[in-house]
Amino acid sequence: MKIHLECIPCIQKQVLQAARLATEDVTIQKQILRETLQTIHNSEWNTRTILLAYETQAIVSRLTGNTDPYSELKNKYNQIVLDLYPDLKKIVKSSDDLLLTACKLAIAGNIIDFGALKPFDVTKTISQILESSLTINHINTLRQHLTTADSLIYLADNTGEIVFDKLLIETILHEFNLTRIIFVVKKDPILNDAMKTDAEDVGISSIPQIEVYEVEKDRRDPKFLSFLQETDVVISKGQANFEDLHDIENIFFLLILKCEVISKEVGLPEGSTLLSFGSNKFVSENIADFYLSRP
Repeated sequence: MKIHLECIPCIQKQVLQAARLATEDVTIQKQILRETLQTIHNSEWNTRTILLAYETQAIVSRLTGNTDPYSELKNKYNQIVLDLYPDLKKIVKSSDDLLLTACKLAIAGNIIDFGALKPFDVTKTISQILESSLTINHINTLRQHLTTADSLIYLADNTGEIVFDKLLIETILHEFNLTRIIFVVKKDPILNDAMKTDAEDVGISSIPQIEVYEVEKDRRDPKFLSFLQETDVVISKGQANFEDLHDIENIFFLLILKCEVISKEVGLPEGSTLLSFGSNKFVSENIADFYLSRP
């Protein structure tokens, strides 16, 4: 998705958050904001939001020397959810529908998002999503695709959240006969997005069928898009992946809508929970599902 006017102050707030994590020096923080404002002023506002976010976050790294300001928070939330993991696994095993429950938990994990600039409560979100219906629920379509699939690409989003992803992947391997799963993480740090070291830390890379793939900054790179199309099933987590790939056929999107702009684009309320088989017809088809299902 291209930049909306509302994205501009959001990007500035993300930079300020990263600057304060990277350094306590207010003088440097001010310089970061000045350069951010200049970069935004000089940029073409018809670009994609994620590309401008990468460009402005790079200012923080350059002026502070800290290439990963969120590293402590990333490690913290990986451990928080790893501590929850045994109980989460029990919840899945005791449920009537293992795949749906694991998907709901994976969606609940998407609340761990420092880029959204909103407070969150992980355990409260887990309870709420488990106890309610998903806003868009294409679980049967996912089940059908996994039944005949041999390979899966899983696009990761945030740290902490990837522990929920691990549980979903383990559930998929238990239920279906996949021989190859490619777990896609970021090659370079950006906010609290998951990287290869995080996949290793939470035990995803030790699953025998797993290959960890590091994606570059631009997920719209033709080679990467071709890579997605060559795989039987693609599961995409989170808002940023949805923003970049929502018009690509045959991707399953799992996320919580946490952004006013994206909610308006999709036509669903903020806080909506999506397990959607997306396409360029995403908006019309899914809104029909949502509003026709309401009492």
